[in-house]
Amino acid sequence: MLSLIVTGAFIVAFGLVASPPSALERATINFIAALPGFLSGVWGLVWTVLPAWALALLGASLLRRRFRTARDIVVAALTSLVAAALTATAIGDQRGIAAAIGASAPPSQLSPIRLAVAGAAILVAAPQLSRPFRRLGRWLVSAAALSALLLGVTTPSGAILGLLVAAGAAAATRLVFGSADGRPSLGDVRRSLRQLGIDTDEGAPASRQTSGVFVARVRRDQEWLQVKVYGRDAYDTQFVAKVWRALWYRHPDTSFGITRLQQVEHEAFVLLYAASRGVPVPAVVTAGVSADHDALLVLRGDSAPLRDLAPSTVDGVLLAEIWETLGLLHDAGIVHGSIDIDSIGYANGAVTLRDLSGASVISSDEGTLADVAQLYVSTVVVAGQDGALGAARTGAGDDQLARALPYVQDAALTIALRRTAKAAHVDIEQLRTDTARALGVELGQPVRLRRVSRGGLIRAALLSLGAYALLSAFGGVDLAELGDALRNANWAWLVFGLFVGQTPRLTQAASTRTASPEPIPYGPVYALQLAVSFVNLAIPSTIARVAVNIRFFQRQGLRAAMAVAIGALDSMAEFLVQASLLVIALLTGAAGINLQLDASSTGNAVLALLGAVLLTVAAAGVVLAFVRSWRQRVFSKLREWYLEVRTTIASLSAVRVAQLIAWNLTTQVLFALTLSIFLAAFGTTLPLITVIVVNVTAALLAGLLPIPGGIGVTEGALIYGLTAAGVADTTAFAAVMSYRIATFYLPPIWGAFAFRWLERNRYL
Repeated sequence: MLSLIVTGAFIVAFGLVASPPSALERATINFIAALPGFLSGVWGLVWTVLPAWALALLGASLLRRRFRTARDIVVAALTSLVAAALTATAIGDQRGIAAAIGASAPPSQLSPIRLAVAGAAILVAAPQLSRPFRRLGRWLVSAAALSALLLGVTTPSGAILGLLVAAGAAAATRLVFGSADGRPSLGDVRRSLRQLGIDTDEGAPASRQTSGVFVARVRRDQEWLQVKVYGRDAYDTQFVAKVWRALWYRHPDTSFGITRLQQVEHEAFVLLYAASRGVPVPAVVTAGVSADHDALLVLRGDSAPLRDLAPSTVDGVLLAEIWETLGLLHDAGIVHGSIDIDSIGYANGAVTLRDLSGASVISSDEGTLADVAQLYVSTVVVAGQDGALGAARTGAGDDQLARALPYVQDAALTIALRRTAKAAHVDIEQLRTDTARALGVELGQPVRLRRVSRGGLIRAALLSLGAYALLSAFGGVDLAELGDALRNANWAWLVFGLFVGQTPRLTQAASTRTASPEPIPYGPVYALQLAVSFVNLAIPSTIARVAVNIRFFQRQGLRAAMAVAIGALDSMAEFLVQASLLVIALLTGAAGINLQLDASSTGNAVLALLGAVLLTVAAAGVVLAFVRSWRQRVFSKLREWYLEVRTTIASLSAVRVAQLIAWNLTTQVLFALTLSIFLAAFGTTLPLITVIVVNVTAALLAGLLPIPGGIGVTEGALIYGLTAAGVADTTAFAAVMSYRIATFYLPPIWGAFAFRWLERNRYL
């Protein structure tokens, strides 16, 4: 259902933009048309093999009497045929169906029907095939879409529409008739168990299902067995959940099963290993793969989850036994990873761990403490805070419980436990505070488990803005002309520009060394500049430079405030040099750039920027005026830094000030020289002062926006500045991208090694 909804939404979206094609799409079509045609035979072969493979799958299904698979192929093909025809009609492609299916050359179709029909047949049959053939079919569909594009059969939007129609038709067919991707029925489960040698009398789905796996209870003779079935949909669900958690949280024990069978084997191994170490867990009866390619794990040992126990049953003895069970698990070197009130069971007067699917034998201190935090919150839910605290202090000990308090937070709990705690009106923040007070320890900050924060989302939005700026610049480029420019470029100049692009770090290191009041070896400072280029990928450039400088100088024995002063002084010198160059060039008219700015729009933009700055300053002033703790902290830091900055500036002689300015001026000249070399490589020259102004303006603009490394904004500003100076759009784009590769995108490669070297030698 989800696949059908998503593909349907994208079909509508691409259908709206497919006709007429955008400027970027027209440029892409022209670029493809200009490519050499010596591989057209290969593309034609792939385009021909696509329907042949679909027909081969249909014939094989009939020969092997897999009539359901044959039915799915036919239905998916017919559904995609209708959908593709309707889509083509809706976006104005009036070519007949027969002509559209047989087309192997221009004119372009806005919705290639052959790709949609054959692709749907191949995709719907994929779940019934073995892994190599399944992969072959998917690669063939993707290659056919590319071939249609290169042959001129379709446009870029049309190729995407064809793939979407194929995926949507396959999803609709599976939704109606079902497939091996879906959740199995009880009949399927019992049939699969018979294949594994287990005959059952009756069964029913478990009352609570684990995310990513279908759980059933079946009876064999007089005992009940638990069956876990990992089907393809179940595997996908679990994999997506793990990916989401890995991206969103810094969870220490998230693992990714490569296949469903490996997931079953992993859980069976952990259960057997835990049982051998005396941990009460369900017994493994068997495991295997059914004829439908579902992986099954059969367990013995039925128990009621902690959730279902009556409150009167949960007493101190039971809680002590639960903590003892967790201790046995940790003594065996196993981290559970997902403890909640459903994963703990109770049967015949004994506690058992019902689910170890997320457990890991790679034990870690973080994972152990997270387990303690999860169990503590679980017992609070079922026994109340006072009873749970007493049991936790006895079972885990005050020291371990205190160390686990930073993990008592929503990000460390399972989704089910968070919901249960919320339903039970358990305030996690208050629980951590009360527990710290009861233990007599200082309440520290929670461990940062979330990978994504508000700041990260803001940076992602800013990166999107930068990408939009870059794509806007790219939209005006003729791709055919760009290909010609790259082929005709002077490669000797390109290599020379790549070399010169590495030299500004040398002068930046000299500038930083000059700003320091204490003598520092040049080599480590140069490694520091390379490391900054690596950090710039994640943090806005000025902030990254100051932050890494602070840590570096602290390692040299300087106080933090002095380190701040050095970094700030170096950055201030760079800013003053850039601003001075820009003002002098514009006032004297040496730059020779016609920006063609509209006076009214420019004035409005300046007023808007000024208003935003004043509003920010006013908001900060109000906060400092009414929040005493913040005011005291800010003014205390300012006083400390003021003294250090004054001391640092006072230590500068006139010679060192001149050196600081000279090194920063040389840095700007080297950056501009690198850009000039790349312009020369593409057959264009500009006065060096013009290139300096363009580069400085782009650097200042990128510094105003907290986008990591100025990605997108810098490229867009440089292209705009060069075109304003008279450079052709295609040449400007090629030169700027070469320049940015040499000065920004390549240095982080060796910057990473420099960063590690600085860490190993304790410079950071």
